[in-house]
This record gives sequence, C-alpha cells and structure tokens, in this order.
Amino acid sequence: MHDAGLKTSLNLHPALGVRSHEEQYAAFAERLGVNPDNRQEISFDIL
Repeated sequence: MHDAGLKTSLNLHPALGVRSHEEQYAAFAERLGVNPDNRQEISFDIL
C-alpha cells in the first residue's frame, strides 16, 4: 500500500460502551457511580 501512495488509519468507535474486560473499566465505572464488581456494561451515551 505504501508503494501505491496509500495510507491507513485505525478508527475506533465507542458505540458498544465500556465493558468490564477493558483496562479503563474500573475508572469509568467509579466515575459514573457504577459498582465495578458487578461488571455491568457502561452504555455509550454521547449526551
């Protein structure tokens, strides 16, 4: 691709929210008042 002059990128979308297996889950949960021990998915809400 580089020889053709093309560039790539990675675009991640948080549409699935934050799940308990993710590294920052505990920090997100605590900030949002969710008990991280429950491993409840934190839904994405842009507002």
